[in-house]
Amino acid sequence: GGLLFEEALAVVEDVRLRQGFSAEELSELADAYNRFDDEGFGELRPFELAHALAWLGYPFSRRRRELLLCKADVEKTRLLKAPEFIRLVHLIREEEIEVARGFLDAKMLSNPEEWLAKFKSS
Repeated sequence: GGLLFEEALAVVEDVRLRQGFSAEELSELADAYNRFDDEGFGELRPFELAHALAWLGYPFSRRRRELLLCKADVEKTRLLKAPEFIRLVHLIREEEIEVARGFLDAKMLSNPEEWLAKFKSS
C-alpha cells in the first residue's frame, strides 16, 4: 500500500516540476534556453529571452516580454534561470488556452448549432 502512495507522490512532483510539459517539450525548451544563454551562466538576460522566445515561435513585443518576465522571475533579478524560463513558457501556454477557450465559448454562444455541427465534422 505505501509504495503506491509514494509512487503517486513522485508522479505528482514530476508533473509539477515539468510544468505540464512532456519530456520532448522540455528538451526543446532546454535547447532554446541553452542556445541563447550567450554567457553560459545559466541565466537568460532580457535580450536573450527575446531571442529564445522568438526562436520558439513567440516574437512578442518588448512590453509583453517584460510583463511575462515579471510574472516568471521569482528572484526578481531580471535574469531567468531554467525553471523560471519553463514557468514563463507555461504561462504563455496558459494564456493561449484561455484565448482559445474564450474564442470557442463565443462561437458556441453566438450559434451553438453551427458550432456543434462543425465540431462533430472535424
